[in-house]
Amino acid sequence: MTVDPAASRLAVALDVPDLDRVRALATALAGRVGTFKVGLEAFVAHGEAALEAARAGAPGSSST
Repeated sequence: MTVDPAASRLAVALDVPDLDRVRALATALAGRVGTFKVGLEAFVAHGEAALEAARAGAPGSSST
């Protein structure tokens, strides 16, 4: 999925405690932002699974 050049400069923190919500946000915003950041709340609650949920929700997007 191609991201608009202006949107590619946007990063969105997926800082929610629920993995389904992380995935839903990543899916809804895929192609509209350049980068996803898995927030502390999600990472502390779920660890690597939060990263995987962000990647699953937005294939081709970067998530850190």
